[in-house]
This record gives sequence, structure tokens and C-alpha cells, in this order.
Amino acid sequence: MKYIEFACDILNKFATFIKVFANKTALFTKYTHKFVLFPLFASAKKLSIKAPRFVATVLASFVLILTVTTTVLATDATVAYNVMLDGKKIGTVKEQTVLAEAEILAAELVDNSECNSLIEHPQLVYTIAGSKNLADANTLSSQIVDNSQKISKVSLLVVDNINLAVEENNEIINSALEEYLKNYAIKHQMESVEFSSALSVVSVYIPKEKAEQLPSVNDYISNNPDSLPVQSYTTITVTEDVPYTTKTTKTSKLLAGSTKVTKPGVLGSAEVVYKVAYQDGKEVEKTKISSKVVKEPVAQEALVGTKRVVAADKNGEASMCWPVKRVSGSYVSSYVGDGRGHKGMDIVAKGGTPIYAATSGTVVFASSDRSGYGKYIIIDHGNGIKTLYGHCSALYVKKGDIVSEGEHIAAVGTTGYSTGNHLHFEVRINDRPVDPVPYIGYN
Repeated sequence: MKYIEFACDILNKFATFIKVFANKTALFTKYTHKFVLFPLFASAKKLSIKAPRFVATVLASFVLILTVTTTVLATDATVAYNVMLDGKKIGTVKEQTVLAEAEILAAELVDNSECNSLIEHPQLVYTIAGSKNLADANTLSSQIVDNSQKISKVSLLVVDNINLAVEENNEIINSALEEYLKNYAIKHQMESVEFSSALSVVSVYIPKEKAEQLPSVNDYISNNPDSLPVQSYTTITVTEDVPYTTKTTKTSKLLAGSTKVTKPGVLGSAEVVYKVAYQDGKEVEKTKISSKVVKEPVAQEALVGTKRVVAADKNGEASMCWPVKRVSGSYVSSYVGDGRGHKGMDIVAKGGTPIYAATSGTVVFASSDRSGYGKYIIIDHGNGIKTLYGHCSALYVKKGDIVSEGEHIAAVGTTGYSTGNHLHFEVRINDRPVDPVPYIGYN
């Protein structure tokens, strides 16, 4: 008797469920309710009197099947696929193509060729699911990546494209870097510091094995102090000399080319502020910001000679004057053709003895070079004639000057290849040395 009561109770509950469901599903109510269920219930009641256990079992199974079917219809469910990864459900899709698209999107999301082979491939298992519970390709791609055990999304400290340290997120690295800059500024006494463009913090997917090989950012900084690329700036104040000017006054009491200081100049001083830029501790740029004179310079005063000395000192019929002032102890120590290939006349005199232009002309050279003449002068007299004055201690004319015969142009010295104070004098015709004697005579 208890089996009959159990079966009838199930039928009554199922009938109530059908009546409720019939309000939502008109087609199901119209046909199934009228032509299937109620006749079935009537027959089941008659049969239950004769075979109560059998009827109860059959009705229970029928109710279960019909309940599932009704649920599918009532919730707009459909045949679908559970997406399984390592025994874990990560989503449900309507079609297999959704998973294929999701795997492509997963590779694009990771964006690292090293990780492509490490992205895991899910399996599909048939199921019944409501349409509202189905995942799209984008959502599923994120689940695939998040559940792939051999890749990790991490934050990296990178310098010159080299991964130096790893953390879970950018905030941890940025916090450590801020502390690094603060300590760097204190240690090196810098007013401002910043990292160069070679340093970056990036959030990327990499193989988990590689991530585990990298140190944390704090461990890296601790083991590699002052190793990160830093641009730093500071200002410095220095005292610098301010040069003085020279006021000159021409005077005929001094020889041309000579100068006499009558009032020494005094350097001034200024406080100069510079902004100094450093790259990794090395100075790379220094910019003047301001300058304040704290002590004015005092101008120097000097006399500049204009006196031209003419020595009309000729030997007999010589066409040129003697090129050295005649002083006690002066003599000719060497002539042309003395057996050693000498190109001119050497006239010994005390150092500083005036040297005169042998005749008028234009100075075409007044300096020194590697010829061995030391400081020397060449004067062009026209018609292919030139004179040379070598081993001078001082030059009082410059290239381009026009000089007169007997004009004071230099002083005797021993510069260049010389063994003592003397003037090496040459006469050149078309740039070839000749014997000077016919032009200036003997001493």
C-alpha cells in the first residue's frame, strides 16, 4: 500500500509542476498535457492496484526523465561542451570553433613566442547548459592563459633589453626604484635624480621557469648597488677669475713692436653657478646658470712703441745695409762655401742685439717652423730677391708688414738649430741662396 501512495504522491507533484510549466510553454501544454500525461496518469492508477512496486519505479524514472527534459525546455538550455583543463572546468561553449578561436586569442594575449608551446590545450566534454552560461572566445582565452601552469604574467625590471629582476606587479618594482633614487640622491649629494630611458618596467608573460631564475628587485639592488642607469643633476658655485683689459698708449720713445707695462692689471673674481649633469656618476654636461662679479678687475696700462730705427750702415758700394747693429765682440763666424754646405752668413752678436732689414720690402714670413731656423723672418724685396733672418730671439714684425731699409725687425738669438747667439743671414735669388757678401759687404 505504501508504494501506491509514493507513486501517487510523485504523480500529483509532477502534475502540479506540469500545470505551472504549461503557463510558459503553450505548445507543451496543448498536446503533451492533454494527450500524454493525463491518459498516462489514469492508466497508472489502474495499474498501480495490481502491481504497485513496478508502477512506482516506472513512474519515478519517467518523472526524472521528464523533469530533465522540462528543465531544458524551460531554461532555454542547449547541448554544449564543457571546456576542461587538467580536470577543471574553465568554461562552457556552444561550438568547438569557439575553443579554436580562443586558443588563437590566447597566443595573441601572451604575445611571447617562448610561451606558445607552453599554453595548455583544453578538452571538450558534452553537456547541457543554458545559453546564458556560454562563454565567448575572449573570455575563454583569458581562462586558458590563467590556467596554463608553465607560463606566468609578471613584472620585469629591464635595462638595455636585459631582464634584471622579477616581481608580481609593477607597483612593487616602482616602489623599490623610488627608494633607490632617494638613496642615490643622498649618497651622491644630488639635487635631482631620474632613471635614463634605458630602464623600463614592463608587465609581460614569460615561461615560469625563467621567471623563477630571476631575483627579486630588492635582492638585485642589494647585490648590485649603483648599477642602475641614473641621470642626476646638481648645482655648484665656484669662484672664477675675471680677466682685466689692457689700455695701450702709443709712444715714439719705444721701438716698434716693444711694449712696456706702466700699471699692472689686477684680476677680478666672480661667483659662477653651474648646473652639472651626470650619467652614472660621470659628468657629461656643465651649463652656466648665473655669474655675479664680486671683485671688479683693474685694467692694465701699457706703452706700445712706434719708433722705427734706421741704420744706414753700408760697407763701401754694398747695395744693402749691414743687418746687425755693430757692437763690441760682433764678428762673422761663417760664410757661404765654407766646406759644409752653409747657405748664408753667420754674424755673431750678443743676445738681443737689434737686427735690421737689409733693404726695404714686404714681410712674407715671420714665425717659426721645423726648418731649423727657429724664429725667423723672410722679406721679399721684389725682382726675385729675398732675405732671410734666422735664429732670432724676438720678432718685431709680422707677415704682410712693409719695412724700410735699416728698420729694426728682430733681435739676435739662438733659437732653432744653433750653438750660440748669432744671426743667420741669407740672400736668395729666385728662392736659391747666394753669397750675401756682394750685397752687404764684409764685417
